[in-house]
Amino acid sequence: LLLFHSFNNTKNADPFYDLSISSYEKILVNINDLKLSDEIIISFDDGYRSILPAVDIAHKLGFKTNVNIVTSKINIPGFLTEKDIKMLHNKKTLIGSHSHTHKDFSKLTDFLLEEELTISKKLLEEIIEVPVEYLSLPYGGYSKKTFYLASKYFRKILISRPLIFRDKRIE
Repeated sequence: LLLFHSFNNTKNADPFYDLSISSYEKILVNINDLKLSDEIIISFDDGYRSILPAVDIAHKLGFKTNVNIVTSKINIPGFLTEKDIKMLHNKKTLIGSHSHTHKDFSKLTDFLLEEELTISKKLLEEIIEVPVEYLSLPYGGYSKKTFYLASKYFRKILISRPLIFRDKRIE
């Protein structure tokens, strides 16, 4: 699984995670040249609208894709709309939750954690009209309690930690 967030200096995005679309395409082409596209899923967290061309590039190169969405951002300028989410789902992109408000789950009470999980799951399922089985934990924050509660609602739980890597040859 390779995780991306936003592209081309997306407004309000963390610059650490923002990448030029041309650099992203070079990364995927290099992976594709190694004949690894069947083994790697390209994943996107947060739900920035700038991912739409990136999903198309991944599909063109034969990669599967997954988008994990912060549901409180749906239909806000710069983020995916309900129409975008339906379109991605129809293109066989797996739609997952990245919470409702992007809070660190390891710091929430049981009540607030369940609220983050259930609200986001319900909103996404209303949009794509199928069960949402994937959850990507915001900030990679988790505890035993997080896994216990999340596993009540989601079949797959994704955890990410930043890998500090920038290859200047593809910038």
